[in-house]
Amino acid sequence: MFLHLGNGISVREEEILGIYDYNLFRSGENRRYLTERQSRMIYPEDREQPVKAVVVTSDAIYFSCIAPVTLYRRAGLFTRLGRKLRQ
Repeated sequence: MFLHLGNGISVREEEILGIYDYNLFRSGENRRYLTERQSRMIYPEDREQPVKAVVVTSDAIYFSCIAPVTLYRRAGLFTRLGRKLRQ
């Protein structure tokens, strides 16, 4: 399955390593993580909308104007996580 990140960008769900709130990357170690991987970053074409989420995949780092919680819901990650916790 594919996860739509907004602005015409979709990624394969199995390639996603993590979906994070953009605010986590504004300073410190997380900020350094992004600056060290600038060549792998993919920004949305519409830069007028604020970035809300950072999606890390095996190949790239995507910035999305869609909230991380919404991306989790679209991917069904809450449902899958709940099933694993109940087992």
